[in-house]
Amino acid sequence: MELDGSKVYDTVPQNRLCWHVGNGNWCTIGIELAHATNATDFAKQWTEAVKWAGDTLRARGWDTSRLLSHYEAARIWGGSDHTDPIGYFRQYGKTWSDFKRDVAAYMGSGYIAPIAPTDGNGGTYQPSTSATRTSFPKSTGKSVNIHYALHNRYGAWNSAVTNFNDTNSEGFAGVPYGSHDMLIAWADSGTLRYRVHTKESGWLGWVQAANYNDSVNGMAGIWGQVIDGVQMYYITPNGDYKQVYYRSQDVAHAGYWDEVCDDGTTYGGDDYAGIYGYALDRLQAYISDGTRR
Repeated sequence: MELDGSKVYDTVPQNRLCWHVGNGNWCTIGIELAHATNATDFAKQWTEAVKWAGDTLRARGWDTSRLLSHYEAARIWGGSDHTDPIGYFRQYGKTWSDFKRDVAAYMGSGYIAPIAPTDGNGGTYQPSTSATRTSFPKSTGKSVNIHYALHNRYGAWNSAVTNFNDTNSEGFAGVPYGSHDMLIAWADSGTLRYRVHTKESGWLGWVQAANYNDSVNGMAGIWGQVIDGVQMYYITPNGDYKQVYYRSQDVAHAGYWDEVCDDGTTYGGDDYAGIYGYALDRLQAYISDGTRR
């Protein structure tokens, strides 16, 4: 289906296979939105898309659990690194949550199915619209040193950073406006688990060791593939409870994204640092019993 703001075009019979969402093509109906160039046309298209999606779901006896963004479909089936229509919606002050909510309201069900983490956008985003979380506890000063470094794509390792600071270039790992393909990290005590998401392959396996000579088990990443997401989790020794706090920047947006605590399960909010589709160029991390910000 293709929607241009005034008409819905049924371009391919629904029993035909189309290439539109990676490995999920075989079990999905694709909705393509022609990008509006002004708010008036976008509003018309939004209404049209809500009605079409609601009517299609209702005709099949489905609810909004069957309504997926491209990003959500990629998380389920793989084969794609796209995050649409999140960026397009944001140009006009809308989110994927808004769309699902409007579809549910149009259907009269009032039920809005859960979406993928952090508003279905594939990662963290500006604090004004960030995923809901409770406030992080404040650090009492208890901490464990964390060391980490990013490898320049097709280049060399940058120097390892210990903890973070916001005053100079030694306070983060990475190179501003650069892209990176490997991450290595370790803590002075306890167990640090970490993994990366790449634009080419999605989430890779967890690593909990650090060895510059072992690109399989001693670091996270694939040589030459662009890292656009990082997730960390700290396991505290001897019951002395601490967690890893971390945040990132990317090449396309100014400023750091919202801080993440472990995998986001303790306080809610974002579950990893980064935003799919944009090279992560700076990373900050520390281990403490609360936020130091």
